[in-house]
Amino acid sequence: MIIVNDIDELNTLDIGNSAVTIGKFDGLHRGHRLLVNRICMLKEKGLSSVVCMIEMGKNGIISHEERDMVLESMGVDYLVIMRFTEEFAKMSPEEFIFKFLKDKLSAKEVVVGSDFRFGYKREGNVGTLKKFEDKYDYKCEFYDKLEYNGEVISSTIIRDALADGNILLVKAMLGRDYKIEGEIIHGQHMGTGIGFPTINLSFEKERIVPRCGVYASRIKIAGNEYKGISNIGRKPTAGEFDVNVETNIFDFDKDVYGENAEVIPEKFIRDEMKFGSFEELKNQIARDVESVKKAFEYGL
Repeated sequence: MIIVNDIDELNTLDIGNSAVTIGKFDGLHRGHRLLVNRICMLKEKGLSSVVCMIEMGKNGIISHEERDMVLESMGVDYLVIMRFTEEFAKMSPEEFIFKFLKDKLSAKEVVVGSDFRFGYKREGNVGTLKKFEDKYDYKCEFYDKLEYNGEVISSTIIRDALADGNILLVKAMLGRDYKIEGEIIHGQHMGTGIGFPTINLSFEKERIVPRCGVYASRIKIAGNEYKGISNIGRKPTAGEFDVNVETNIFDFDKDVYGENAEVIPEKFIRDEMKFGSFEELKNQIARDVESVKKAFEYGL
């Protein structure tokens, strides 16, 4: 997959005729992937598959690394990062179709959600795309939002579920595990000092994380999977303020500093707490470990 970070770069690429989908795609949830799967199916017509992702800036649901991995695994040929500029803001819907979809991407198929809006003051919609099909020689397909348990699948609901620590709903709407990935780095080694050694992740800070607290979690390192207990938060007892992801892996004593790891929260256990002493913290962690082990034993 080729990642295009500047639209002007498209002039230097031989994309050929293409199948295009456009959107924010924050989290790449099940609804988003329906659109992406469709443009990848259209490759059977000899078209390149192009995902045009409107840049979200900070606080994405997933990391850029996971985003790229998911899209590439689906068979996407090009990922175009669309930055909101004054030029884009002033384009009429027809200008957007002509200057971007046709001139830059040679679009033959355009696949979007039924609520897609574009162009100056968001005046363009799927009706606009259908109106100009013949004039600009492309076909437009649009799809309604998917639902889960009678609720529309959306990035907003996933964000709210993360804020509530509702990992089950997050996973159901994403259609895959929610994970936090990064390099294992040295921390303050306080966990070791109280009998619960942990791994600390250096992860992409420009993303949201679940509700601060303690979680039952699975951990993947070097192709192996383990169970453990994770604290996502600021470690108030230790006086830290940045959000950290710290995990005690059960029955594990390997040196894995410098390795990449995925922490996959499975179940929220309790909110983060501040303790009067490290002895109180140690006793609470022992209780939490027992709770997590029982949760795994009973299938969470």
